[in-house]
Amino acid sequence: MIKVYEEQKGIYGYRSITIYLNHFLNAKFNLKCVQRLMHLLGLKVVIPRKRYNYKPHSPSHVAENRLNR
Repeated sequence: MIKVYEEQKGIYGYRSITIYLNHFLNAKFNLKCVQRLMHLLGLKVVIPRKRYNYKPHSPSHVAENRLNR
């Protein structure tokens, strides 16, 4: 399991590691079993953070305040 974790550079979580072990290594592991083992070994997923591309701009058209809000 540590080998798979290191190959994928910590991107795989317990679900992906379970799928990898069951499909490619023909093993039969439960999700909870893999999750427990990862917790015991101290393996955590590296979550890539989203980068927001917000550019502030001024509105091109402003509506009249008819409702007095």
